[in-house]
Amino acid sequence: MWVEGLSPLLTSNTRQRDNAIGRHPRHPKIGGGTDNVNVRHFIRSRAFRLCFSQVTADDAYGIVRKYVSFSQRGPCGQGTYPLVDANGDRWEFNFESFCNSYDLLTFGMVTRRMRTIVAG
Repeated sequence: MWVEGLSPLLTSNTRQRDNAIGRHPRHPKIGGGTDNVNVRHFIRSRAFRLCFSQVTADDAYGIVRKYVSFSQRGPCGQGTYPLVDANGDRWEFNFESFCNSYDLLTFGMVTRRMRTIVAG
């Protein structure tokens, strides 16, 4: 699906964001829900829902698993990872996680469009 005007939407002041509240990958007893899910809440901005509709809560949790530390309280790490939008363009996102001792709180924000390199 081609989304018209996607680049201005992602680079404007109404930056795309995603947020997750859920289980701590290094401490499974922290977070999660009564139904044993890894992400209880996956909160996405309008821009994120439009441009990255294929990105799921499980995808976000997979990214968090790559960088999160063993800390049970306070900052738990950050990482930069690419996500592909509805037009097939790659965008760099910065993710940061914080643990309040009963949930892992994570937020992600687009930082830049990544260049496409074509080998020929």
